Amino acid sequence: FAQRAAPGQPPPHINAVGYGGYLAADAWVTLEAVPKFYVRASLNNADLNRCADELFRGPHQLKGVVSGEVNLTGTAAGAHTFHGSGTTYLRDADIYELPVLVSMLKLLSIRQPDTTAFSKSDINFRIEGNHIYFDRIDFNGDAISLLGKGQMDMQSRLDLTFHTVVGRDEYRIPVLHEMLGEASKQVLLIHVQGTLDNPVTRKEAFPGLNQALQQLQGDIPPAMTRRP
Repeated sequence: FAQRAAPGQPPPHINAVGYGGYLAADAWVTLEAVPKFYVRASLNNADLNRCADELFRGPHQLKGVVSGEVNLTGTAAGAHTFHGSGTTYLRDADIYELPVLVSMLKLLSIRQPDTTAFSKSDINFRIEGNHIYFDRIDFNGDAISLLGKGQMDMQSRLDLTFHTVVGRDEYRIPVLHEMLGEASKQVLLIHVQGTLDNPVTRKEAFPGLNQALQQLQGDIPPAMTRRP
């Protein structure tokens, strides 16, 4: 529903009820040969399962409350003109059945995890043309947390990297958290590709050591690597 602005006051938000929660938006569009637009929208306390129906094909049993906001600008010329940023928050969630989480936990040989093991997630993202860049993806659980970043295109193709942290990430002492976080990145990384519906994962053990060995091999003159 929309309301008329009082004299001398800015127009109010456009508000709506949807997905079991509340939506609010501000927007404008220019009337020119190639229209420009701006949208700022927020979603509060929505039903995660109902929102997931828009993203995932096939049955799923996701539970929880989702909130977030996005700012987006662009033109009618196409998605390559889009620029924006946003955040997404999941609370009181049961998100074990997210395809990305299922794939990563199988890779970590966690065969029978508690299905309520991940109850919180924070995601920060940027939109640049046909790509969404994730500056922060945190899946927080009591036993293990998965922290990552990466990107996804408009066809839902993924290129993400995660590392693991024991216990809930938000409860950590800042200095110790930074030290442990960097150490965990040097022990094991999880790479996620494929698509949102069908992610493909692989793990990389001791990535820092592998990078050092590759650098060392690149610095060795060819003559020294030949066998007699």
